Amino acid sequence: MPRSLFVALPLFAAGCDDTIFGTGGGATTTATGYAGVLALTDENCMTCHSAAAADVVGNGLNLETDFYAATVNVASTYPGYVLVVPSDTQSSLLYLKLTATNPSGTGTVMPQTGILPAESIAVYEDWIVAGAPEE
Repeated sequence: MPRSLFVALPLFAAGCDDTIFGTGGGATTTATGYAGVLALTDENCMTCHSAAAADVVGNGLNLETDFYAATVNVASTYPGYVLVVPSDTQSSLLYLKLTATNPSGTGTVMPQTGILPAESIAVYEDWIVAGAPEE
């Protein structure tokens, strides 16, 4: 067997290992509350909503500098919508976009790579239902 095949096989096998590269479908966290929201946002949203990318691809929404100030009781760029309404997931555009239940004309599901796992969405939901406290 050629030597290059001995080198390539372990690399190929490692590429199939979910413990090394993850399973896809968005990162999850064991953190809860605001800390969990920040961790999930950092893992899933910074490609478009970092300070550097927000004006280019993130519709001007910078979630990196101060997530709380950028989202809680803040009007969306879509008229008539607020990003996070404390205690009200159904009025929070962020939550609606995460669950792909956002109204027509308010953009796509977030993140654009696909809907997050249910346990990740639950972290956002629980935080909003608890009044979106800044912990």
